Amino acid sequence: MGVPQPVVHGTTIYISIVLAFSIMTLFARCLGVCKKDNAQIALVLYPLMGFCAWLLWLCSWMHQWHPLLVPTYPDSE
Repeated sequence: MGVPQPVVHGTTIYISIVLAFSIMTLFARCLGVCKKDNAQIALVLYPLMGFCAWLLWLCSWMHQWHPLLVPTYPDSE
C-alpha cells in the first residue's frame, strides 16, 4: 500500500506553486523591483506559506478520505 495518487498530485502542485513564487521573487530582485531585505523575507515566507497550506489541504483530504466520525441514522420504520 503506497501513497494515494491525489496526495502525490496535490503535493506536486503545492511545490510548483512555491517554486514559481520563489522564482518570481528572485527575478523581481534581479530587476530591482524589490529590495534585498524584502526578497529575503519573501524567500522565507513562501515555503512556510506553502507548507502550512499544504498541511491544511492534506488534513482536510485525509479527514474526507477516512472520516473519524461516521454518521448514524435512526431507524425509519
